[in-house]
Amino acid sequence: MIGSVVALKFGVFAEQARLLMNYQQPGLGRWGESFFSTFFFHIHPFITLAAAASLVIAWRRRDLNYAVICWLVLLVLVFGIRRSRYILPTLPLLALMASYGLQRIERKDVRKFIVYLTVIISLGTAVFAYLPFARRTSAMNLKDAGEYLNSRGIEAVEVITLPLRDPVVNPSVAVPLLDLFMNGSIRYRYERGLFPPPEDIKTNALRFSWEFKAPAYYAAGPVPMQRTAIVVISGEPTRTVPPDMAQRIRGYSVFRRFEAPRDPFRYKTIVDIYSRQ
Repeated sequence: MIGSVVALKFGVFAEQARLLMNYQQPGLGRWGESFFSTFFFHIHPFITLAAAASLVIAWRRRDLNYAVICWLVLLVLVFGIRRSRYILPTLPLLALMASYGLQRIERKDVRKFIVYLTVIISLGTAVFAYLPFARRTSAMNLKDAGEYLNSRGIEAVEVITLPLRDPVVNPSVAVPLLDLFMNGSIRYRYERGLFPPPEDIKTNALRFSWEFKAPAYYAAGPVPMQRTAIVVISGEPTRTVPPDMAQRIRGYSVFRRFEAPRDPFRYKTIVDIYSRQ
């Protein structure tokens, strides 16, 4: 059955294999996290230890059914796949392995204590460590700008993305993120010539951003209304406005900038809003 599916969709599988060899494989060779960091820091140690114990338990029991839940996790270890984002699909199976190992503990109250403690610590880490860090990244400026536009009742916006002097990522990918947080319509003309991709586009880690294509409904744009605004997205503060942009913002009297906070990433997201109200 699997062979039939591959034969029917051979072109799709061949393209994926080509992408894996030409793009993913060179990327894996550049950097990666250690297994210790992934399985003991990003994942609760109790889960990893229980999963490791389950390997011994299943081996002693000669339980062939155990192979159903462990083969993909073992594949990650055998091939040395060290990027956390590629390990994510295996985590549900790792949790099943951990539950298999916890069954060896006879006392039900001890099993419950371990599970509850794992959940509480994991949620605490997410809420008090990861969430505050995420809120300190400059991408939050898009969320704040969207909420600001909603609070002012802006019905339509024209978005301008400014090219960067040292481009790390295509700033145009920020437009759909802004759209996620605002209620009004967006008009955006994506000019590919303003954002030339880097020379190493074939193996660039942010290749997806340079292959961005603006949806047709952005190009069509909203009908100009009374409650409109112009949103300028850039990667650095703009002290001087380009002449063509100055012409477009003429008549927009209210200015608001979202540029805090400063995060450790090379690419920053700064949002300037010009409105008539």
